[in-house]
Amino acid sequence: MSNSTNAVVATVPVGRNPKSVAYDAGTGDVFVTNYGSSNVSVISGATHAEVATIDVGMGPGGVAIDAATGAIYVSNVYQGTISVIGSPQSESGPGFQGLPAWIVYLVVLIVAAAVVTGLLFYRYRTRTKRPPTEP
Repeated sequence: MSNSTNAVVATVPVGRNPKSVAYDAGTGDVFVTNYGSSNVSVISGATHAEVATIDVGMGPGGVAIDAATGAIYVSNVYQGTISVIGSPQSESGPGFQGLPAWIVYLVVLIVAAAVVTGLLFYRYRTRTKRPPTEP
């Protein structure tokens, strides 16, 4: 959409059942999870065209971008996993200097899993059953 006119400037075909969209301000790219295709479409913000398709786990739902590292996190609903695309390397990002890449990947996955399970636990705990009322 155009910021000035609020008009649609392009319609971009993507995979089956597009679910979530995330914009990368650093690159100008847009990432779309395709729930029915088990992949992510990458759309160029400059050309408004799909420039890549990245296979992820089954049933990709949410997508988030870490602006500091450029890592893209995709939740895979059917597998209960998170796909990490473009994960940070050991020499990039604050606090990652000198660490082997596999440790960085492990830390990112643990943090992402903690966030996801914490949110699910919170949502579960907030749905309480009311006690029955007396006649």
